[in-house]
Amino acid sequence: MRHTVFTPHRGDDGNLIADSGHSIPLDIYTPDAIAGWRGAPPAMANHVGIVVVDPENIDDVHAAVTTWCRDNIGREDIQFTN
Repeated sequence: MRHTVFTPHRGDDGNLIADSGHSIPLDIYTPDAIAGWRGAPPAMANHVGIVVVDPENIDDVHAAVTTWCRDNIGREDIQFTN
């Protein structure tokens, strides 16, 4: 069975680890943190996924990570670890 695990790394950032062992680091930014960027942030930069979310709670972060995965790597089988 396919699965992708999001494992926290530092702060809100983390790593996506696929069942194959391949890993993609994800950096999570709030809209305020990217306000000074020119244009919309890319989905990936330097092999790091960029997720933008204004979280009210951890469920908002999980939803944003799941949406990023669906839209950018075609995976919706995300499991979250502590």
